[in-house]
Amino acid sequence: TGASLLPILNRFGAGQAGKAAVAGATRDTIIVDERTNSLIVQDTSDNLERMAKIIKLLDRQTPQIQIEAKIIDASETFSKSISGSFGGANAPPWGGAGASFLQGATISAPSLPGNTQSGKNGNAFGATLKIGALAGLRLSAILNLAESEGKNRILSAPRIVVLNKQTSTIVQGVPVLVPVTVQNPANGASIASTEVRSANLSLGVTPTVTNDGNIVMNLNITNDTPESVSDTQTGIANRNITTQVVAESGSTIAIGGVYKLSESEGSTGIPGLRNLPIIGALFGSTSKSSERRELFIFITPRVLNEEVMNNDIETKQASALRRAPESTDVH
Repeated sequence: TGASLLPILNRFGAGQAGKAAVAGATRDTIIVDERTNSLIVQDTSDNLERMAKIIKLLDRQTPQIQIEAKIIDASETFSKSISGSFGGANAPPWGGAGASFLQGATISAPSLPGNTQSGKNGNAFGATLKIGALAGLRLSAILNLAESEGKNRILSAPRIVVLNKQTSTIVQGVPVLVPVTVQNPANGASIASTEVRSANLSLGVTPTVTNDGNIVMNLNITNDTPESVSDTQTGIANRNITTQVVAESGSTIAIGGVYKLSESEGSTGIPGLRNLPIIGALFGSTSKSSERRELFIFITPRVLNEEVMNNDIETKQASALRRAPESTDVH
């Protein structure tokens, strides 16, 4: 802004104030017009030229970053198939150029009422964070095909535009009636009750554009899901990922590793006969099934005003070359 440049530009005018007064010239002035975010400068031609160079160097448009995300609940089959789309091995078991961790990521395990870590049907949760980069892949086509085959389910596909170094959060949720324990105000006794809580799916991101045009992202992703903890009670399983990654503008990074394993039992057969001892197995059968689901987050950051950023990078590179000492060949 013009106000932020004012202290720097004043140094040039202040240094010439004495000379201007001796020569009988008008004293230099710098006025900030906040309405138009512009500067009105009166000074010597030499100072004006120097100020123009400083303004050109420092006055840069704030980068705007578009964050496109897809949050997927995927089957184990999809997890194995998408893992083959990543190249390299810089972050086993995934990899690929264009994305990397900057800081260690943290994942929280689900928490249900009464510190229960499994649901009614034996749901177990776990996490082993992994990251990869998708370069040149048609992500939407891959996800839509997998969804049509029943391999995944797109939970959310938000798209937001955020200024550089600013935090943006998208939240969508559903109300869930969960059991709670409250105190009776009359006698202080604990009584069972219920209250409405929100099971939220949220994405929080703070992007920072680096000097080389890459994008550092602080990510906070939460996926709360209702889980049955008994025949009559429902809790909320909280799954959260907090991490910091760096990616190229326009590339897609994928974060996975938060999974849920569901086990269930069932029986079929002729009523009455299937319960007979010894021969009951001839009239019925029991089955066990398990399903592993994994939470995937695909994020594509893109600098919208890339032309401004490219000019900024070229200016910094040229400035660095001018400061570099010249080498002399000696024969």
